[in-house]
Amino acid sequence: TVVHVNAGVAALVAALCVGKRSDFPSSQLLPHNVPFTLLGAGLLWFGWFGFNAGSALTAGTSAALASTTTMLAPAGTLVVWTLLDAARQKRSTAVGAAIAIVVGLVAITPAAGFLGPMSAIALGGLAAVPRYFALIWRSKTGLDDSLDVVAAHGLGGTVGALLTGVFAQKALNG
Repeated sequence: TVVHVNAGVAALVAALCVGKRSDFPSSQLLPHNVPFTLLGAGLLWFGWFGFNAGSALTAGTSAALASTTTMLAPAGTLVVWTLLDAARQKRSTAVGAAIAIVVGLVAITPAAGFLGPMSAIALGGLAAVPRYFALIWRSKTGLDDSLDVVAAHGLGGTVGALLTGVFAQKALNG
């Protein structure tokens, strides 16, 4: 969580101090290959299982719980993000789905071994809302955060950490 929040803070400081890219905002950072973007999101999600479940340093129930929540939280984020996209733009996009997956992974990281499956889905769904609107707000400002690190990692890590305190269950991992 500290890493995600620090990455967001570092990106914000860099964007404010270093300044904009020379071709910003005329060149939006849109992926040139959507299938590769989706492949990358899928590989990231797969790798995140090792990151979250491996943090348990055991092959026991704690790792199994972390692996389960790492699957379910991004799925909850993906559903809510897609519904927000559909309500706002009358369609959902594959790139939006890839962003939602990353957002859900960042949100579940501090809580992976401490939530039940239903709480993981709720955390993922709730975490999607502030970050979705943060990305919309950022696109309307002159802030050059090319990979949306502030919204996806900084805000995502913060929301995930706060919701960990709301949803954590001592019975699952004392």
